[in-house]
Amino acid sequence: MLPAFFNLCPAAPNGAWHLLELYSVIMISQTDQSFDQPVEVLKFGGSSLATPERVQHAAQCIQRRVLAGNKVIAIVSAMGSTTNDLNQLARQVSTSPSRRELDMLISAGERISMALISMALNDLGCPAISFTGSQAGVLTQGSHSDAEILDLKPIRVVEALNSNKVAVVAGFQGVDPVTKDVTTLGRGGSDITAVAFAHHFKAEYCRFIKDVPGIQPADPKWVKTAKVIEEVPLIILRQACEMGAKVLNPRCLELASKCQVKLHLGSIELDGAGSTISNLELDSRKPMFLSVLPTVLEVNDKHETEILELQKNGTLPRTLTRYSFEGKTYWVTHPDHFDFYASKFEDLRITYEKLQLTAVIYSNQTSEKQSPPSINNIYLYNSFFVDNIWVQHWLPDADLKECGSSIFQLAWSRD
Repeated sequence: MLPAFFNLCPAAPNGAWHLLELYSVIMISQTDQSFDQPVEVLKFGGSSLATPERVQHAAQCIQRRVLAGNKVIAIVSAMGSTTNDLNQLARQVSTSPSRRELDMLISAGERISMALISMALNDLGCPAISFTGSQAGVLTQGSHSDAEILDLKPIRVVEALNSNKVAVVAGFQGVDPVTKDVTTLGRGGSDITAVAFAHHFKAEYCRFIKDVPGIQPADPKWVKTAKVIEEVPLIILRQACEMGAKVLNPRCLELASKCQVKLHLGSIELDGAGSTISNLELDSRKPMFLSVLPTVLEVNDKHETEILELQKNGTLPRTLTRYSFEGKTYWVTHPDHFDFYASKFEDLRITYEKLQLTAVIYSNQTSEKQSPPSINNIYLYNSFFVDNIWVQHWLPDADLKECGSSIFQLAWSRD
């Protein structure tokens, strides 16, 4: 039974969809080193390292993989909310912190994690050594807070593996070989680091260790009935992540697709279980993911070229994605980057609306004209289809969790 306030409304014209064309995915080199055991790349997310006890569990997980006959490279994120805390700390000191100094500050979070994991492993009798991004040879290009990996020169990581040590690498960060500055890859950048290392070392899989049993259609904290999807189409997941789903960084998925890296996501407790991300294609049309994000900027189409140039020259960090509808362009922006946009738009006198986003990503686009359901909610700003994605924008005062739960109920009960 659908909620009483949902009814079908006339079809809205489709908008225009823009992929991440600003990101030039570079083909990272592969090692010519051979090892006497297979190399396994494990990436540990912040929530799976949030407490000292979880750090120890992560170390035990790594030790199991070593005892199973693997050489392990562990890519680590910052513990729990450390990155958020450091961002907030910066803004208590400076109303407009420079992006270079922010990189210096927030990259400390991963350095804490790498050292603690290495300590825990050594206490288990499992030899390990930690490396920052620059020590691990992660070479980057581009602007601060939004850099891209240019290539890997992981000389010290190879030495560690050859010495039968676990290499614990700080994700999310690297070094610009020209300026010698520390750079960060943007929120979720540790995912990109992991895929890059998995490709370079020819790992069978890049394994993402999370605090959930696998990939689910919606955030399990919001939708309790969401079940694990055992095999996930990479292109659909990438769309979901571009629209704000907190599964993986969309750029890591683009890199995995280009470098043909196999991906697996699961929890520490369920070794081997979880979700495999592949080039699976689905014939039937059904809802796959619900994405939620509190920061979308609606701007008149006439400013599109100007904003793209600001992104290209590094003045603004790049958005997750963008799409157009009825003369407006919607810039899907990570919350960390909203202040940069708001400040620059005010300087340039670019008028914008700050909105919140929910979006349902379907497995494919229907051949028929798509008719989005109308939603009788005073906080709804607009609703329309962009190809296989049903977009809903909400006013800033809307309860995004409540809106997302309602949209999930509607979309999944209709199909």
